Formats: sequence, C-alpha cells, structure tokens
Amino acid sequence: MKKAISMVSLILCMVFVLSCSDDDSLNEATKQRNAIMNELKAYNEFNEFILCMKAMDISTHPATRFTVFAVKDREITPPQLVEIWNYYAASQMAVGSFDIEALKKLSSIEMLDGRTFEVKTVGDNVYINGMLVEPLESKGVNILYRVTEPFAKL
Repeated sequence: MKKAISMVSLILCMVFVLSCSDDDSLNEATKQRNAIMNELKAYNEFNEFILCMKAMDISTHPATRFTVFAVKDREITPPQLVEIWNYYAASQMAVGSFDIEALKKLSSIEMLDGRTFEVKTVGDNVYINGMLVEPLESKGVNILYRVTEPFAKL
C-alpha cells in the first residue's frame, strides 16, 4: 500500500512539473513582448523587426503593456540588423497602450529607451518624428502600428 501511495504521489508530482509552462518564469514585459512578436508574424512584413525584438532583453522592465511601432522589412543583412537594432530597438516601443485617438492628443511620446519624439496630427494621420504611423489590428492589450523607417536616425 505504501508503495502504491508513493507511486501515485510521484506520478502527480511529475504531472505537475510537466504541466508547468516555461512561460511561467517570464516576467510580464517579456510575456507581452512574446505576444507582440506572435501577432506581428501574421503580417509577414515584420520579420527583421521580430528578430530584433527577440534579441531584446526586457526581463527586468516593470511594464505590462506596450505600444509598438513595428518597422517594415528593409532587406537588411544580419550584421547590419544587429548594429541597427542596438541603436534603435527600444525607440520603437512606448510603455502603455496608446490607440490612434490617444496618440492624436499627444504632442510627444516617450519610448522605452527614454527618448522622446514629437507627435503631430495632420487631418486623420498621425506622425511621430515625421514618420506616418499606420494602425494594425491588435488582438491583445498591446497596440501595434506599422512604420516604414525607425524613428531614431543613425
């Protein structure tokens, strides 16, 4: 009987350990970054940006929501990609959820790296640092936009 109880206990422990997701150890900012990458994959035009986001370590950041200005693929070679990403990665993400109406009310927006960019509204269009931002369909708590160039200039 003791052997049977021990076996059942062992099996229950194994089921518990195996059922725990690897995602459980990630902080909320990293989970949101992963969710953003999954959403952007559906567009098939942000492959370079997704690679750069994957390399970005935000494991110590306290944010739980982001507004992301995803840069369309620009046919950058991998060595250039790393160099460029190190320069502008966090300048494409703002902490918090800013839908298009919220952006229209801003005169500037602060990015994850602390840089602040000017926000201008012209008619129905919103420009950040002179770059037109186009809303994308967002399924989660994060807000996604398309831009053709990074906000930070090399």
